[in-house]
Amino acid sequence: MTLHRRRIERGFTLIELMLSVAIGAALLMGLGYVVTQGLDVWRVQKNQTDAQQNASFALARMIDAVRDAERLLVPQNATPRNVLALVIGPYVDANGDGFADADKDQDGLTNEDPPADATNDGAAGIVGIDDDGDALTDEGDPADDDEDGLIDEDPLDGIDNDGDGLIDEDPPADANNDGQSGVAGVDDDGDSFTDESASADDDEDGIADDDWWDPVVFYLSGTNLIERLPNLNPASGNDYAERTIATQVTTLAVTALPFNAGDRARQVEISISVQQADGSVVTLTARARVGGGR
Repeated sequence: MTLHRRRIERGFTLIELMLSVAIGAALLMGLGYVVTQGLDVWRVQKNQTDAQQNASFALARMIDAVRDAERLLVPQNATPRNVLALVIGPYVDANGDGFADADKDQDGLTNEDPPADATNDGAAGIVGIDDDGDALTDEGDPADDDEDGLIDEDPLDGIDNDGDGLIDEDPPADANNDGQSGVAGVDDDGDSFTDESASADDDEDGIADDDWWDPVVFYLSGTNLIERLPNLNPASGNDYAERTIATQVTTLAVTALPFNAGDRARQVEISISVQQADGSVVTLTARARVGGGR
């Protein structure tokens, strides 16, 4: 047996073994540090992604609602609000019966014959919502659709009759306030008769106040963003369901941009901020036109 072979058969010395263990431990510590750092980066990125997805989903829901809507209810001016309320649009058919949900009497017309309490919920403005931003809710007469203390002061004529900066926001049961069924002197329903029904029958179909305004509402409750939708075939404006569509929302700001001559429709700006797990905040902003379509 050679000297070289005898040395191999002797194995490692204690010092060599200790050095190997120390080197291995150092390598494992380094690898552990790298893995820990990688996990920390992953957690931060995941938190940021989750917050962005949370905000993106909520913003997309609101933008789609604006584009589908027939009219804007809240807000009505350039003061940012943490509420967005719209009248359900003429193309929404959630129950799939072939008629728009806003066409309750299935006459081919939508939202055309609202009662004095336009949302038919027994409350001033939209039930449970601070329509005018005065920190009070549902104050006053149910027929006061904008909670300004006046009743039925804005017929549907495209004019700001009460000088409050809002247009057509508080119509009476006789929506155009002309004392006749439908439009005075006009055969609204094409049956060869004119003004043949009660003045509150805005579409001359023989039924008064049959198409109230179903609102779609988004509002901030604490740090939860709530979406309110009318139930299928609602019996009244109180027949709705709510769900949370975003959590950890720090700010919701909805602004109705000024309506200028030549504009096709009112434009709304929506900004939503969501807090991440690390305390930082993600903010997303978008604009859409009321009834502009998707």
